[in-house]
Amino acid sequence: MRFEEIKTSEGNQMKLKCQKPKKIDDGVHAGTITAVEYRAPPKFTYEYTDLVIEFEGHKLKYGLPTIVMPQSRLGKLMILFGEVMEVGKDYDPEEIFVGKKCTFQTMIQTMNNGNFSNIVKDSVKPVVE
Repeated sequence: MRFEEIKTSEGNQMKLKCQKPKKIDDGVHAGTITAVEYRAPPKFTYEYTDLVIEFEGHKLKYGLPTIVMPQSRLGKLMILFGEVMEVGKDYDPEEIFVGKKCTFQTMIQTMNNGNFSNIVKDSVKPVVE
């Protein structure tokens, strides 16, 4: 079961509301990138950039190593979203991705603690309008 935080006015007390698991069918979906988050060592071996994608009442994260060069996964995705890669130039992933519509593919993966929908590697593509 998933849990949803319920904010209370009772100091630091936090109550959790149990909700039923959400099922996301395998296949291609369309959504909007709503945020960029970062994960860093020591918990993880490498730094990661997560694109938060919202669609059909769901929210999934798509993680990429935080390495920016034309041949890296993040660099290739930035190029797909219209950036021109230049050595030495600074890039802001929030400016590049947040608010952009995209398509992507999901696939259910079975783990020891249940089934989870994940975004398929390299399936995120911008929607051309």
